[in-house]
Amino acid sequence: MTLTRALVWGSQIIVCKEATFSVDIEKDDNIQKAMAVDFRSKALLCIAHRQRTIVHYVRIYVMIAGRMAELDTPLELWKMGGVFKSLCNRSRICMKYTQDTQEELPQQSGPAAS
Repeated sequence: MTLTRALVWGSQIIVCKEATFSVDIEKDDNIQKAMAVDFRSKALLCIAHRQRTIVHYVRIYVMIAGRMAELDTPLELWKMGGVFKSLCNRSRICMKYTQDTQEELPQQSGPAAS
């Protein structure tokens, strides 16, 4: 509902905190694809714990205990082999998935946090 309001009001900055937490992975994927199209010209800050939710975003801030641990594109974070890659490994997200989703979806205009 909140995402719909952001579209109707024409908000330029959208903040999503666990926007798809209560839906299954298939619905999450559909919502993310819709957001990639509908919010492509907006600044989007997405706070999420599911790596699948944010893996296609332009830039990811990985936070631990309220502090930024890593910041870069999903692919570069993967290549660094740090916290983001570890979280992806636990979620069974491989490097190819980060590349495929970046090619498949229009790029988000804002950062994401995990």
